[in-house]
Amino acid sequence: MAPPISLGVAMYCHEDDALAEARHVEYGGRLFVSNVDHYEMAGEHFATTKGYERYAESAQTLRAAGLEKAAQNYAATTLWGSPSGSSVRSRRSATWSATSSSLQCAYGGMPYGQARASLELFAREVMPKARGMRVERVAASS
Repeated sequence: MAPPISLGVAMYCHEDDALAEARHVEYGGRLFVSNVDHYEMAGEHFATTKGYERYAESAQTLRAAGLEKAAQNYAATTLWGSPSGSSVRSRRSATWSATSSSLQCAYGGMPYGQARASLELFAREVMPKARGMRVERVAASS
């Protein structure tokens, strides 16, 4: 049986939901574009490489959606918001129930002070609530 999947999930937490969203969109967009560029995720070269058929399909989907729309889709899968806001809560349960996760707390050129404040707020206000969540593991079929 394959080991469980662990995801790296970008997270930005701030008392002000609107500010959390704005910073998340800015830095999360930079992170996404950087990954697409670095790993050549939108390239056509996958189509001619045996064993990379799934990458070719993903690259085609990315090219069809466009980089901006793909970045928005990525943003919808990450954690952001205020500790009391619905954004962190709803995404946390959807993301954490299916797999184990590690948080990316500084990304996309985010200033250190913003990353630190976000992580401290998340640890102080969100993590105590998350510890009480029931997490179900989904067994992979052999």
